[in-house]
Amino acid sequence: MTKPQASQGRLLPDYIDYLLAPDTPLDFHITVGNPDLCIQERIGAVRWMLIARSKVLRATLLQSKMRSKKEISISEFDPETFKNLLVFMYGHDDTSSLKFEAAVALLCAANTYDVRDLKRTLVDQITPQVTGDNVFVVLSKGLIGKKAPKLSKTVTEIIQCQTGEVFSHAQFPTVSPEVLLHIVQ
Repeated sequence: MTKPQASQGRLLPDYIDYLLAPDTPLDFHITVGNPDLCIQERIGAVRWMLIARSKVLRATLLQSKMRSKKEISISEFDPETFKNLLVFMYGHDDTSSLKFEAAVALLCAANTYDVRDLKRTLVDQITPQVTGDNVFVVLSKGLIGKKAPKLSKTVTEIIQCQTGEVFSHAQFPTVSPEVLLHIVQ
């Protein structure tokens, strides 16, 4: 048996440790990570939990050409974010133990895979933590507008109240054109 997973310094329940352990024989695998940005990792998953918890993954995995596949690749997220998504999908909510950046990354995954209860939980958790210093973490992920209206409102208020600081921030030039358009509007 493998030693317990301590993801970002947190201890997970035994059943989550078992499901995330690399040597657990699961029915499906996902190679996660963009090789240009991080080390890819092959992560085992319970296919039917993915199908049950995410409408997006349900639509993808139940397509006739995907039914027999035992593995897919996902490059949009780093392995740690995807493991955090699996932890929630497997029924354990420890989102309150995540650092701000990890919570924002997980919110992006919840948006992408349409895991609505996770999205609501994270928006409620992240929104009061947004400040002028960390607003670019949210902006860099494009979490504005219809994707997260409550969070978007808070970000907009920060930009309006701290315009000078935001525009002179070292990370301002890295903001995408879509985010710049939102800021200007």
